[in-house]
Amino acid sequence: MINVTKIYLPDKEKYQKYIDEIYANGWVTNNGKITFWGRVKRRLKWKLIKAGILKNKNSYTDYPNWIGDGRISSEIKEIINEKSSYIKKYPDIDIEEKYLIPHLEKKENYSEQILRTTTIELYLQRVFHRSNVENN
Repeated sequence: MINVTKIYLPDKEKYQKYIDEIYANGWVTNNGKITFWGRVKRRLKWKLIKAGILKNKNSYTDYPNWIGDGRISSEIKEIINEKSSYIKKYPDIDIEEKYLIPHLEKKENYSEQILRTTTIELYLQRVFHRSNVENN
């Protein structure tokens, strides 16, 4: 049986260090130094900077360089070149030849076209897969 008349309180010692920190720095607003999401955000930014996805903590994702990362570009190639790829069926363009290869060779910045194409392909795969599953 679950007692629903008594509020659940977490372990007091676990949170005591946070309370001590609040009193030490006097910062109790949202996005303060001690908030959980503030810590997560700082850690994530640091990892993204280390991975080369962000240039610094104040910038957005550097998509042109991010696409140039070997792991990312191979995933994109796999998505747009699958035998069942919808994007290969509709436009009369070889996406890899026209956009991805020149981008990877740093001849032109086609990050917008590459990411849009990949997004559309993933969307179409999901929509058509869902309708195939529903029809079976």
